[in-house]
Amino acid sequence: MLRKQLLRSFLVAAALGGATSAAQAQGQEQKTYANNSLSSLGIGSAYSTSLWSSSYIGFNLNKQNYWNSDWKSFSDGSNNGASAMVGGINGSLMFLTLPTANGSAGGQTITDVNMPSLIRMTLHADGRLQIGNKRSVGMHSDAKLSVYGKVTASSLYILADNPSNWADYVFEKDYQLTPLPELEAYVQKNKHLPEVPTTADVTANGANLGEMNVLLLKKVEELTLHLIDLNKQVQQLKADQVAGK
Repeated sequence: MLRKQLLRSFLVAAALGGATSAAQAQGQEQKTYANNSLSSLGIGSAYSTSLWSSSYIGFNLNKQNYWNSDWKSFSDGSNNGASAMVGGINGSLMFLTLPTANGSAGGQTITDVNMPSLIRMTLHADGRLQIGNKRSVGMHSDAKLSVYGKVTASSLYILADNPSNWADYVFEKDYQLTPLPELEAYVQKNKHLPEVPTTADVTANGANLGEMNVLLLKKVEELTLHLIDLNKQVQQLKADQVAGK
């Protein structure tokens, strides 16, 4: 009798375990806490061809079914905003937010196809951090941090990879300063200063702030040397005029 009871218990446990494993394999497991409440926390599978996602943690945001389906938030009568962390099938992690919209009318329902518009930040599988729902492309697609929108900061330092590239070498005795007539001819022909990127270059590729700061400093230092030389010529002319009198 005891052996039969043990065997029965074992078979029941195996059946339950198999059912749970099968449900998990099919992506059907989903746990929701405080459902139908603004304080809900949803944890579950969330396959979506719009987000290419596999699972999520939703803060007052729950997916209605495993496959491509609507998402829903709840309301307390005045608020119905929500947020979520969604795992992508390629290893990325997406952060989404849903602002409150007419909370007195109840919760919000968001179609799966509209979910990508709620992405505010994405941590890609290779470590690149993307703020905004558009990523850098072209020559900047490998940027470790890309921001689609305005950036403000109270302080920003751009570190020099090679301190010897700082433009103070302009003041070395052996530095060859471009004569002004030659510089004039270059500007008239090319419509920009030597070494300075053109409007087309900046439009296509942007401007490297670190490199531009060094380049602008170099041009200021060259201009300073030209002014010093011109001042010497003016002073010499004045001296010659005085001596001629």
